Amino acid sequence: FGEQSASGQRGKKNVGANVLYGAGPLNLTAFYERVQIAGAQGLTVQDTKSDWMVGGSYNFNVVKLYGTYGQAKVKAQTLPVDIKNTTYSLGLDVPVTGTAGTFKAAAAHTKSEAGLDERKRTTYTLGYDHFLSKRTDVYGAVMYDRVKWTDSKSGTSVAVGIRHRF
Repeated sequence: FGEQSASGQRGKKNVGANVLYGAGPLNLTAFYERVQIAGAQGLTVQDTKSDWMVGGSYNFNVVKLYGTYGQAKVKAQTLPVDIKNTTYSLGLDVPVTGTAGTFKAAAAHTKSEAGLDERKRTTYTLGYDHFLSKRTDVYGAVMYDRVKWTDSKSGTSVAVGIRHRF
């Protein structure tokens, strides 16, 4: 709506929307975003970036399943080629009987295309989340990340933490 960016350029043709639906065990969401990315060093030429994603979850009480699917595109004016990323993910949460904890597992896959160049990335995650109270939990997760490209690498990450909701 004509707001000024940090570089002083007026934002143009920028739009975003998010829709949420929740009823009982079913939750659905979708979003769309389209923005013009300011050119480097005050250039007036702008790339256009658009993103959309749909997702949902269903809680069967013994397991909660969830998934997402979406795309991100950059229509290049300042880059040599357009870029397109497609991502989908699947996951589940399993409550641990007799505790305030949840076992979590998820997998996500992204295919990135830039001209003739194509890259693929797959991430697998296993985790555990334990609530100490209604607003505080501790968590741990292990992620394995694999990238398929020319000099592809893979790696493992570990995350632990405590989270408090205000």
